Amino acid sequence: MLLAMFRALPVTLLVVLGLSISGCSSLPQAPSSAGLTVTDWQQHNQQLRQLKHWEIKGKIGVRTSTDGGSAFIEWRQWNEQFKLRLSGPLGQGATFIEGGTDYATLSSNQGEFSSHSPEALVFEHTGWDIPIENLVFWVKGIPADRGSYRSQVNSSGTLERLEQLGWTLTFSRYTLALNHPLPQKIKIEKDGLTVILAIKQWQPLSRKAWRL
Repeated sequence: MLLAMFRALPVTLLVVLGLSISGCSSLPQAPSSAGLTVTDWQQHNQQLRQLKHWEIKGKIGVRTSTDGGSAFIEWRQWNEQFKLRLSGPLGQGATFIEGGTDYATLSSNQGEFSSHSPEALVFEHTGWDIPIENLVFWVKGIPADRGSYRSQVNSSGTLERLEQLGWTLTFSRYTLALNHPLPQKIKIEKDGLTVILAIKQWQPLSRKAWRL
């Protein structure tokens, strides 16, 4: 169902996945000023694990061996709970996914659905085996807290490449936000599935905003 929604969006996957995305005017280059350099990785890692209330806005693209699509994404995170909104321009074809570690619901113009886990819900409706629980860590540019991993850092000391749980992640751009260097562009790959997350904005999330 989500893949069908992605297909219907007028913004094609190639716009998001294209190599020219770094020139997109809606995604300014991250500054190279002080603040983007990590001198103590362990401290950086622990600080980002304590960052549990945040919101991001941007675009997500998905490509398989046979299909693909893209959407605007709004993601709110409050501790282990999350709210995702996927949509086309002007909110067209909006899909809402809300959940935590042991539940998830999905709402769209095709109805409402629920499952015992976010991963199971996404797999049931898309066939994509995406580890949403781990994305909460990966989106911040740190390894998930389960599963061994191999990592490579860039000249600024932030993650450039991460291999964990069979997934390969490439972090190609960072920005200074919420007092930390945080990813702006992430490529996630496994078994013919490629997900590109292009983050336009990081911002703090208040309890009041979370409840809206």
